Amino acid sequence: MTAFAACLFAVAALVSAQVIAASWRRHLGTARALPAQLRACDETLTVVWKTAERVPLPALAMLRKDRPVRPRRHPQWNAAERPGLEWPGLEAGAELAA
Repeated sequence: MTAFAACLFAVAALVSAQVIAASWRRHLGTARALPAQLRACDETLTVVWKTAERVPLPALAMLRKDRPVRPRRHPQWNAAERPGLEWPGLEAGAELAA
């Protein structure tokens, strides 16, 4: 079965190479003439880029009237000072690191 799969792979590679070579032969003249055509073109195209300013949207919880808005975290708290984030065994890890 492996030899059969290898033969199929080889045939597929040969067919792929033949298709690529035929495509190159077909379009090679057009591809080589393209720079000359671009140099001969006297028309110009002006492209103008515009950007849209993004406005932050309010959170969906603020828009819903059936749910109260949760208070935001205090921005000055770090991970160790945040209430409710006390991990078991944290003291033992701090003692081992010291």
